[in-house]
Amino acid sequence: MNEIEKKNNFRLMGTLSMTFGIIAMVLSCIPFARPLVVLLGIASIVLGVIDLDKISKDQIKGSRAMAISGIVLGSLAIILSMFSNIFGGIFFMKWMRGNGGHMIQRFRNF
Repeated sequence: MNEIEKKNNFRLMGTLSMTFGIIAMVLSCIPFARPLVVLLGIASIVLGVIDLDKISKDQIKGSRAMAISGIVLGSLAIILSMFSNIFGGIFFMKWMRGNGGHMIQRFRNF
């Protein structure tokens, strides 16, 4: 690879990694999108790692940022999704034991 090709090299995997990470972060706020968040997060991490490996083999400097940000965003999306799932479940269980029980009885008697 000559100098011009190294300079103008477009990293598709790094771009996809960051894009999937951003989409996973946005979707992690939606409760029913958790499976999609996990899939996009894993894809973001895998693509980022593959791109980092490719960059280290080609010895291109300064093009690791998108791959690293994709890995970080994918990881954060998965962690945020898990925490919100756990806290949502805890909140729901407390709601059912506390004030929410009479709401269920109303619907059953309707």
